[in-house]
Amino acid sequence: MTEVMNSLAPDAMTGHSEFTYGTDRVQEVIDELPFPFLGSNIYDNEWDESAFEHTVMLERGGFKVAVIGQASPIR
Repeated sequence: MTEVMNSLAPDAMTGHSEFTYGTDRVQEVIDELPFPFLGSNIYDNEWDESAFEHTVMLERGGFKVAVIGQASPIR
């Protein structure tokens, strides 16, 4: 799926079923992405802080657009 997403070249993405593979695999996938992986609602239990970037600001057609990454963590 990483190859497909890289080919599509989105401005950002958030997670869903990737979380079923565990933390290490999710991080491996994120490391292969040339765009931000967002997850405003995903927290690191050990440090009680955000695990991923919350938002990304883009400019399209002269307008600034904020993209908020609301992930769907499946465990």
